[in-house]
Amino acid sequence: MQAAQILAVPFRNSELLLVDHDDQPFVPMKPVVEGMGLDWKTQHRKLSSSRFISTMVEKTLVAADGKQRSMTCLPLRKLTGWLMSVHPNKVKPELRAGIMAYQSECDDALWSYWNNQRLQRTQPPTPHQLDPVSYIANQRFLVSYDRDGVPRATPVGFEAIVLDPSDPEQLRHVLMESVPGELLPDLVDACMAQIRKILS
Repeated sequence: MQAAQILAVPFRNSELLLVDHDDQPFVPMKPVVEGMGLDWKTQHRKLSSSRFISTMVEKTLVAADGKQRSMTCLPLRKLTGWLMSVHPNKVKPELRAGIMAYQSECDDALWSYWNNQRLQRTQPPTPHQLDPVSYIANQRFLVSYDRDGVPRATPVGFEAIVLDPSDPEQLRHVLMESVPGELLPDLVDACMAQIRKILS
């Protein structure tokens, strides 16, 4: 039997898993249960004897150690129902905050990740995804440094003119070469006013 492909979803300094079963998202339950701080054997018994039994599937997954293991999986659409069956007031006080966080965030994180993955699978790749080296080689970037010296690269068109705002003569020279004479005085004044505002 071929092992199912696993999607690892970052969640609360840990990882949750998603698997595809008949084009539907299913959640391997052991990582969820253990992430909440609950005992897997106890929760597995509860899952197996509850209303969720008819929707659960066993999927063969490749574990982190490279070995294939069978895992109990619940449809993502049923996860909220199971999460709400865990009562925070009936667990150890130190587990309550984590359980409540799972109840309010876990299904949303998984659903968002699943939909983003599906969207990426259905959209054709863009030219820069197909050949990123050529894409970058054919771009112009404005590299600037913030006050802490951290560089930022911003793509700019080939028609862009990059100026040093601390050199007003450079701006005046570029404007004189590229702007019709009758518009020049007003445009130079407006540009200089903007530069002074930015620098002050």
